Amino acid sequence: LEDYPDENDDRPYYMLIAHNAGYDFRFLLSYFHTIKTIEKGTGLMMAVCDYYFTKYRSDGTKYTKKLVFEIRDSLKMINMPLSKFGSCFNLEVKKEILPYDLYTEENVAKIDIDLKTCLSYVKEDEQAEYLSNAKRWNCYDGRRKKIDILRYSQEYCMMDCLTLKAGYMKFRELCLEAIDLDILNYISLASMADDYLKIQGCYDGVLKICGIPRAFIQKCVVGGRTMCSENKKHHITDRPLADFDAVSLYPSAMARMEGFLIGKPKIIKTFEPEKYDGYFVCIRVKKVNKRLKFPLCSYLTDKGIRMFSNDLDGRIVYLDKVGLEDWVKYQGGEYEFINGYYYDEGFNPKIKETITYLFQQRLKYKKENNPLQLVFKECMNSSYGKAYMKPIESDDDYIKNADFNKYINRHYNAIKQATELANGKGWKVSVMKRVDKHYNNAQVGVEILSMSKRIMNEVMCLAEDLKLNMFYQDTDSIHLYNDQIEKLSSEYDKQYGKTLIGKGMGQFHTDFDMKGSCGDIVAVESIFLGKKAYVDKLMSKDKDGNTIYDYHIRLKGVPDNSIKYLAQTEYDGNVLQIYKD
Repeated sequence: LEDYPDENDDRPYYMLIAHNAGYDFRFLLSYFHTIKTIEKGTGLMMAVCDYYFTKYRSDGTKYTKKLVFEIRDSLKMINMPLSKFGSCFNLEVKKEILPYDLYTEENVAKIDIDLKTCLSYVKEDEQAEYLSNAKRWNCYDGRRKKIDILRYSQEYCMMDCLTLKAGYMKFRELCLEAIDLDILNYISLASMADDYLKIQGCYDGVLKICGIPRAFIQKCVVGGRTMCSENKKHHITDRPLADFDAVSLYPSAMARMEGFLIGKPKIIKTFEPEKYDGYFVCIRVKKVNKRLKFPLCSYLTDKGIRMFSNDLDGRIVYLDKVGLEDWVKYQGGEYEFINGYYYDEGFNPKIKETITYLFQQRLKYKKENNPLQLVFKECMNSSYGKAYMKPIESDDDYIKNADFNKYINRHYNAIKQATELANGKGWKVSVMKRVDKHYNNAQVGVEILSMSKRIMNEVMCLAEDLKLNMFYQDTDSIHLYNDQIEKLSSEYDKQYGKTLIGKGMGQFHTDFDMKGSCGDIVAVESIFLGKKAYVDKLMSKDKDGNTIYDYHIRLKGVPDNSIKYLAQTEYDGNVLQIYKD
């Protein structure tokens, strides 16, 4: 701050970038004054904050100056752990070693900790490298055999910052080269990908909607189907299973659809579905004539959980054209039309060309092991999310204690909640905002989601007709017996006149991943408990022909390493037993 320009200069503006910036932001809060944030759930997307400090003129009088900081979350742009930056971007960096458990209140107070104690918190195969780091960073006192653990942690954090900077700037360089867009102009990858589609002309003639039409069409948004067969638990041990995975499901859906609907939504007065390019309707289910183990139609439970079910008689559901057609075709659904909107001004087909280009470029650079492939991959997979983004129902304001009562008096009728900050110096206040002016392209998002489900329906409904056993679906993948894939593929090729298995858009392939595997990978035992809650015991061969095993673990909200740790400490390494219990 001593080198800060004099009082007549423009105020400097700084961008601070952190991976999971919400964590860092909370430590800095007490130093800032005016704070404006963009938050999503519990995560911080961006914050703009003012920082004031005092300077002195040559005559000894003082004046106040201001710095403006913009805090960005790099995780919203590069969705991967910092530890993967080196391999992903071909950087000469690595994730350093920090024994977190060593940093107890007692040890931090001491600062200098004897070497033997420090090493007891480090894995045996990493101890030499840990000591080497301590010596290289001048944290080790060889005479006293003690390590300055605060100095060590400071150097460790600096290495993380250098890794983040190198990866962020490399990704920026790649984006400029691949799609000529600068990540500094966007706060999220979804925003950048959405802008790319607009620049390519994919949204020409496609109108954003708001108010009642948007709210109505938004009810037709149904994410990927995730469920166990018949919504029951399964424990499979009799035959090996495969994870049959759709290639780039959402990009495949965009390439397959006719395009994005052009024009305005119009109110349906007499429902004549064959006359419309697209429609979004509210219906009452009268009858479901064919029961499926993986039903096509769904509703929200009282707890807000999406439930795909055959038992829908009398229920009110919202569907678009593709969703309704598939439900009628595969399940013989009968319904009573209530109301809805239709489009009849044609399509903008540019998305088909654009998404195919992105896919082909991704394949090209992936074969060359060029990190450019990551840009095309992320752009493809993030491009549709902004289309049906829900309205943000509240804004968050950060208020100093001295201003809190005045703020309450002004905004009392709009405040949802107020939470005192941990430092005791202020409050975080959530204030309701108007949603009737929220614009989006919900019609585009709904149709992409429905076309992606059609790709899955064609495969899964055929498998049910063939009496093949499927046990679990997770949006773009199916667990089924490995020895039934060939029959499914053969019948699919005959029925639809195209090849099912492959690496192209709209195709499927087996997709288990296992470190050290040099052969086919199958699950020899699997337990499926419910949505995002299952485990596979994998088996394959290594390069020497030896049989090797590993686990494919899913338990939403719980890291894999936590489950493996529990297995090692309390289950003799048996991950399956945790799921059995």
